[in-house]
Amino acid sequence: MVEAPHIATPRRADRRPGARISMPAGASLICLVGLLAFTPPAPAQSRTSSSTSLRYANEPFIVLTTLRFGRYETALKFDDETGTRNFDNGFVIIELFDEVTTNTFGGFTLGHVSPSPDGRPATAGINLNGFSLGIGFEGRYPVISDNVALVIAANYEYVDAGGRREDQETDYEWWSLHARAGLGLRAGRVELRGGATYRRLDGEERTRGDVNQTTNFEIDRTEAGFVELEFNVDPKGYIGLIVEDGGTDQVNFYFRRFF
Repeated sequence: MVEAPHIATPRRADRRPGARISMPAGASLICLVGLLAFTPPAPAQSRTSSSTSLRYANEPFIVLTTLRFGRYETALKFDDETGTRNFDNGFVIIELFDEVTTNTFGGFTLGHVSPSPDGRPATAGINLNGFSLGIGFEGRYPVISDNVALVIAANYEYVDAGGRREDQETDYEWWSLHARAGLGLRAGRVELRGGATYRRLDGEERTRGDVNQTTNFEIDRTEAGFVELEFNVDPKGYIGLIVEDGGTDQVNFYFRRFF
């Protein structure tokens, strides 16, 4: 066994008042290296590369904020002689989601809408504007690896929009359920998603003035397909585009960020 080197220090009797105990240079270097070696490193932030599975160290409360804007066009069936008519709706929506379970975010939506029914006498010469209020969730669940995942999203909203001309006032009020499910494939900072969507829409057209009438309507065709492209611009920010085709045709741009 190799004995540790003996470090000589002044004997108590040899110490003069105010004298300092000196340590050899080699021992000082050993102490310094040991201190650096056993000092634990500062915790580093960790994140996964998908928008709905981001995790940050020491940040248990994460808010996902999304701004969406776009338009969708569908066909509505009215309970009168006009039958089925095209329905166009522009929207700007803000989503405030919190993480409810692992990889799943849910919360509230609030937006502005500008519907434009085609061929309806009650809306001739009237620009409709209103608001939407709803709840929603979305999730991304890795299947094989984090690069391949199941993506699911849904929202349920209430919409109220109206307008008037000199002799007539018209309101549109409806409830809408919109859901989509598909597969996401990620490569670097880009993720491509695709799948199927379902949209249910039921409401009323109410007109008052020279003509007083209430007409029910519902969506004519509920199913469609979607393609989505999302780009990771920085560790907490994303931009994306969703295109739907089928019973509903939609173009939806969005910006999102984690806070």
